[in-house]
Amino acid sequence: MGTLNILSLIVFCIFLVSYVLKLVILYRKNSIKANVLAKGKKSSGIKLTERLVKIATFIWGATWFSMSLAEPYFVDFIGRHYNLPVVNFAGVGIVSLGCAVFILAMTSMRTSWRVGIDKSATTKLITRGCIDIAGTLLLSALILCSRVCI
Repeated sequence: MGTLNILSLIVFCIFLVSYVLKLVILYRKNSIKANVLAKGKKSSGIKLTERLVKIATFIWGATWFSMSLAEPYFVDFIGRHYNLPVVNFAGVGIVSLGCAVFILAMTSMRTSWRVGIDKSATTKLITRGCIDIAGTLLLSALILCSRVCI
């Protein structure tokens, strides 16, 4: 396992731990169940969409994790001409930036952060912090991470 693979795995673990910690902190401090994907009373269209998001997220995470561990085997399988060190370093750098932006967005959203649509929760509009820069900063960070991993 090379240095880039270890760095990628570390960033993945930081991402995963920050995500789980946010869920736990919201529940313990404020009794907020923040992971409401495909849970509760929702229309069938929303539930289907949220299930697809859940599946896609799992596939994305599994891909990131497996590529961190077994990237040399994948490179042998698809061909060495895809293994460019500059691109690999840039990829880990961009994923690290995406992870940092994701964590920043989660912390800025305080108790308004949810995974899924929760119509029963009423929260105030977030107008301070990094949300001023981009209203969809969390989504932008996820897209940044996922584009490099794929």
